[in-house]
Amino acid sequence: AVTEASKWSDTARYYRILNEKLPIVYHFNYIASELLIQENILTVNNRYIFLDVCAGPATYTLAVMKHLSSEQLHSIDFIVSDFSQGMVDEAKKAVEEYHPGNININFQLIDVQNIPLPDSSVDIVGHMFGYFVPDRKKAFTEVCRVCKPGGRAVIGVWKYACMAPLLNDFLVHLGKEPNANAIAVAHSCADGDALRIELLGYGYSNVTVHESERIFELGFDDHDVLMGLFTNPMIIHELDGLDPNYLFEEW
Repeated sequence: AVTEASKWSDTARYYRILNEKLPIVYHFNYIASELLIQENILTVNNRYIFLDVCAGPATYTLAVMKHLSSEQLHSIDFIVSDFSQGMVDEAKKAVEEYHPGNININFQLIDVQNIPLPDSSVDIVGHMFGYFVPDRKKAFTEVCRVCKPGGRAVIGVWKYACMAPLLNDFLVHLGKEPNANAIAVAHSCADGDALRIELLGYGYSNVTVHESERIFELGFDDHDVLMGLFTNPMIIHELDGLDPNYLFEEW
């Protein structure tokens, strides 16, 4: 289910609502956008190509846009992509809501493991939390391939994914065996030094790891929030495909 685009399309609306009501993903996307802006590589005298892969509802793109002046916005050709049509549709809605008007933006269906763009064609690539793919090496290599020399690739991973152990506790409540693999996958990029070495091995240069931590206090009594969790293919996969309505009642 995790690698089926249709499953992500089915949950796209709830996923966007979840991101809006529980701003965990948005918070770290915003921090990543600040790090990019601090590089001071976007000037109004040049044109740039900005590619957002595994974009979901355009969370990273919107975070970057909020830092930009009108002149900077119009100096960038945005490509916002996901492998799920439902997520691409939600990205369109989100961008139109927050940035209506004449922005040069193109929405595409793209699998990060096979990006249909030429080598060294993109100035900035955003790849936030999109490493849960069958071939992570291929995904990271593709991001590096399309990025221009001197360009920037911003990659977000989880050091500690709190939902994994929480969901394991829920599995035990349901009378099921905890899934140790879920925690291992969620934290597969948790070692910053190991990730830096991994990326250097794929052809990246000047890799810098920034770690950011925040504790969130979350209330799990909102129907839309819980449906956003329980229709997420990664979570449904770990909960053995149980009906989301049943999971909502059990929670």
